[in-house]
Amino acid sequence: MGQTVKDNVILLGAPRSGTSFLTSLLHNPPDFICLSEPLQIDVLTEQSRTPGEFVSGLVAFIAKTRENILCGTPIENRIDPHTGTLAENYAVRHEHSADGWVVGSGFEWQTQTLPIPTSRFQLLVKRNAPLVAVIEHLVERDDLTVFGMVRNPVSTILSWRSLDLPISRGHLHSAERISSELRALVQESDLLLRQVKILNWIFGRIVTYLPAHAILCYEDLMDDPGNAVAATGLRLSGEVSQLESRNSSAYYDHSEAKQIREMIEYHAPHILAFQDGRYARA
Repeated sequence: MGQTVKDNVILLGAPRSGTSFLTSLLHNPPDFICLSEPLQIDVLTEQSRTPGEFVSGLVAFIAKTRENILCGTPIENRIDPHTGTLAENYAVRHEHSADGWVVGSGFEWQTQTLPIPTSRFQLLVKRNAPLVAVIEHLVERDDLTVFGMVRNPVSTILSWRSLDLPISRGHLHSAERISSELRALVQESDLLLRQVKILNWIFGRIVTYLPAHAILCYEDLMDDPGNAVAATGLRLSGEVSQLESRNSSAYYDHSEAKQIREMIEYHAPHILAFQDGRYARA
């Protein structure tokens, strides 16, 4: 039904597009192990002089992690402190006050000893912007399977603007370190327009370098998680029924939606072209 998935898997996408949630649904040690935005990737973006050097460092990190898992060495991951499982949302709103929603971290860095695989296992590394920045190098490798995830662009940007993250201020610092194209985009002075152009850059790279069956839409995951994931060749860790989309979240300022749509129409051709304009009418 989907492609044959290699032992080493990459998941990338836009921030707040559902990649963390998907990773939590896929994580199923010892057969399928997910690393959710490992800190070593940010170290590599700082140390690497070229995108190719970054990818070589990433592949070496994946190989070392596989070795550690097979040896029973504890692995550091982003864990939900309330459930002890892989975190599905990094920013959690706790309460509402006169100043707005209080947002806290939805994860803690924890070191866990995983069950040692008794045979071949699959390892997924999830990170968004810096891996989007080197996607053309990732897809060239025959030892990686690369997946991308996208979400309704208006909802994605509304989510960015509802939080206090680097992208909320129009930056993807880790990716900017290795992408001259992105560094040029973030010079745009208007914050909202800069965010639209950044998201268009992400869409453009995903749809240019990944085949359709390797791109998963957030909305499809919410509507029919089993079939949406199966279409990629991946498998959920357990039975999951229809999920609740956050596209209409009360945390978002939906009064901005019309302006975002208009900016997308004029400044985001890759978003408009995606799946014959699926998101042009969203």
